[in-house]
Amino acid sequence: MRSQRGISLLEATVCMAILALLVGRVIPFTQQWHADHLLNTQMRDVQGLMQQAQMASLDHGRPWTLCGSDDGLRCDGQWQHLLVMDADGHVRHRIKRHDTVTLRWQGLSQALVFHPRLSSSILNGTFHLCHGQRTQRLIVNRLGRTRRETADTNGDC
Repeated sequence: MRSQRGISLLEATVCMAILALLVGRVIPFTQQWHADHLLNTQMRDVQGLMQQAQMASLDHGRPWTLCGSDDGLRCDGQWQHLLVMDADGHVRHRIKRHDTVTLRWQGLSQALVFHPRLSSSILNGTFHLCHGQRTQRLIVNRLGRTRRETADTNGDC
């Protein structure tokens, strides 16, 4: 009959040390991945609302506005909610920003107004999106075209 053999204390200690090293490497990576995922999701939401406002202004022949709101009902520049409003001031689209993401608009005006004649729109500015030490910028040119930029958090939010 063969004797049963378990693992020794030394083997168990080595396995636990290797496991601790692996976990120590994986946790920061997953936190960074989660922060990047939240920022990318919020960035796509902002870009989608900009496209909706721009297309609606072209379709209806009247200006449409993308603005920030604290309560989700009226524009006040707080960016807790993002609103797309028609020329009559009715909210057509609304999204709430993620609680852990800081969103700030820095531009020529408090809101982005998309005109049917794109040449009359002046949209220059930058959205700053921050989560922890991760920052992304969505830079908007005067015609509403965007480009993304990643940067270290340095007081932008």
